[in-house]
Amino acid sequence: MSAEYPTKVTTQLFYVAARLKTTLTDDITQGASTISVASTAGFPDKGFITIDNETKQYTGKTALTFTGCSNINGNDVAHSNGAEVRCAISSETINRIIDEIIATQTALGITGAFNFLDKTGWISASETWTYASATTITVPSDARLKYGKGDKIRLKQGGDWKYYYIIDVAETVLTVTGGSDYTVANAAITDNYYSKVENPLGFPASFTFTATGSADGSMTWTSITWTLAKFRIEGRKCILWIEASGTTGGTASNILVVTPTSGHIPTATAQTRIGALIFDGLTISGVSWIAINKTIGYRRYDGANFGLGAGRGIGGQIAYYF
Repeated sequence: MSAEYPTKVTTQLFYVAARLKTTLTDDITQGASTISVASTAGFPDKGFITIDNETKQYTGKTALTFTGCSNINGNDVAHSNGAEVRCAISSETINRIIDEIIATQTALGITGAFNFLDKTGWISASETWTYASATTITVPSDARLKYGKGDKIRLKQGGDWKYYYIIDVAETVLTVTGGSDYTVANAAITDNYYSKVENPLGFPASFTFTATGSADGSMTWTSITWTLAKFRIEGRKCILWIEASGTTGGTASNILVVTPTSGHIPTATAQTRIGALIFDGLTISGVSWIAINKTIGYRRYDGANFGLGAGRGIGGQIAYYF
């Protein structure tokens, strides 16, 4: 029997919640094989009904009759016109409910055995994932029908949980990032789950990433201390928190550059600009921007060159879409 989701899922659940019922429109005698009723609408094509305290099985129905009726509990008696006829909960009814639940799961993209969103916010992937590289996982085909950028995943590779964001989805490959906190090892993947909710149980509030620093033109930026280099992803938006200070040298210029390690953060869809803090002998305001190649530039608010020496750096938050 095929499911009728979404038009009939509530009807199927009604069988259990309220017990579908009708009434006899004629007296029936002991052993009657055809039973006339006001309506059979909504009743399974075959199944069980109860009349008073008697349970009968039927093998077919028309709009106004149940056919192929037989007694199954040894209490075969006559019944009067107007008696209530109820749908008995049978395997047929349960199977119809199962069909509708599976159809609902399919529509939600969570098909598979025990593949439900539980109270932790995680859904079992119910499929095999395999290592492809430190930042990619091979999955079955049609991954784009199930996963999206910004989804969260967790898995095990012989130890504790590992957590990642999905930052790109191809037909059979997920590109993921756990920053510098988690990388995909060349080992078996087990206990694989995914989540589309904001805060599934155990998922980190942010991840650490690593980066290198440089400067524009002939200026250098060395001996850098990274006080803060973290990120989180909210939907398709990546938020970075960066604070770093070092020593400038060479010929002064007006731009410091931060280059995150490849694979640690997603690629921006367009260049994004936002305010920033500049450390240049004192703390002043400035501008930061992230380019499509993921390099992040910083300059003073007035466009002036950085001074040369220690204590030159940048800070602040930058957010962009990927």
